[in-house]
Amino acid sequence: MIKGIINNLQIIIYIFLILIILFILVNYLRKLQWDAVHANLVKLEDEIGGKILRKSMLSRPVYHHKYKENDITINFSSERTKKGRSNYINFSFGNEFKNTFTISSIQWLEEREESTAEYEVFEKLQEYGIRKKDKINILKKSNEENFITILKNLDPFNYLFVGHTGILFERKCENLAMDTKNPKLRNTIDTLIELIKVIK
Repeated sequence: MIKGIINNLQIIIYIFLILIILFILVNYLRKLQWDAVHANLVKLEDEIGGKILRKSMLSRPVYHHKYKENDITINFSSERTKKGRSNYINFSFGNEFKNTFTISSIQWLEEREESTAEYEVFEKLQEYGIRKKDKINILKKSNEENFITILKNLDPFNYLFVGHTGILFERKCENLAMDTKNPKLRNTIDTLIELIKVIK
């Protein structure tokens, strides 16, 4: 009986040790991932300026900058989906706008089982739909062609929300280390600034 108890204790200890090793490995890989993202943000900082905040080596870095008169923040989020854990890169711009609207990927909405009924699909970019109040004109000088070109340059993305106090833009990251490299980050920032110029 004592021998059986000892064997059971050994099994428990082995399982405990395996769990500790897995925990260390997961956190090490997580650190490597965020270290790569941090390094990419440092290169962006070197190129256009800004400031990077990171509370610990395991936490996600956050980038802040006032660039071309726009208050910009880049941060990261994640969620568990049916296909596993998904990571997202989020851009926010602190600008004031008269109107509010949301442009979302139809596929992204369907994957989240959200209704697309309130969205008007773009004729020239049918992967995306726009939700807005009534029939407000969101563009300066009805610059629809330029607007669609800008959206194509931002593609792919989950959603673009334009509110009274700013812009929120989210894109899925298939590979955080690769998707946060320049010129991708700089191009996204510059393209969002072009978007600001054509909307009211």
